[in-house]
Amino acid sequence: MNVIHSNQGPGVVVADKTGITISQNSIYNNGQRADALGIDLDDTNKMGDGVTLNDNGHSDNGPNNLLNFPIIYSAFMSGTNLVVKGWARPGATMEFFLTDIHEGTATAGDNELGLSKDYGEGQTYLGAVVEGSVADSDGGSSTYTDTDGNTDNTNQFQVSFPVPPGVNVGDFITATATLSNSTSEFSPFSLILVRTVITNRRITYRVNGN
Repeated sequence: MNVIHSNQGPGVVVADKTGITISQNSIYNNGQRADALGIDLDDTNKMGDGVTLNDNGHSDNGPNNLLNFPIIYSAFMSGTNLVVKGWARPGATMEFFLTDIHEGTATAGDNELGLSKDYGEGQTYLGAVVEGSVADSDGGSSTYTDTDGNTDNTNQFQVSFPVPPGVNVGDFITATATLSNSTSEFSPFSLILVRTVITNRRITYRVNGN
């Protein structure tokens, strides 16, 4: 594991190659000179071109094939496990992290870069799960589009994995995807919420906050 922090620009820039794996590092508090990403897939040769939004597919020309990051739409604690739902490219290894905003080394908004959400840096590694593995209980696929323009028609996932003590409801998480040894940028951060059970006489609904 490498610790990459407090750089003037992005923490890691992938400029012109594919097959660059960035795994289980602690990346935080970068962009000291101006707001910048923890991982930047830079296809403009500007040493940091901001968020590369997800598009339909994953094999674009550019550094690390401009691999789409996972999109998290729900995260909640279940006992000592973290359950996360969302979308990712088929077969991608998803790594989950507490963001540097949660850890207090960054401020909310530092990684918005003109968009509506923070694309948080991953300071504390939590665990990894492969999309489509036995640990993934959602075999479906669908299209998504969010307010920033991230979009794809790809696989859904629901994964559960044990997290270290101290991870709680209200924490912020982010994720990367790695496919064919190429790693994506960090995803928009997501809030870990409470799983609520509502009982209405004969029917019980499980509601996952989002």
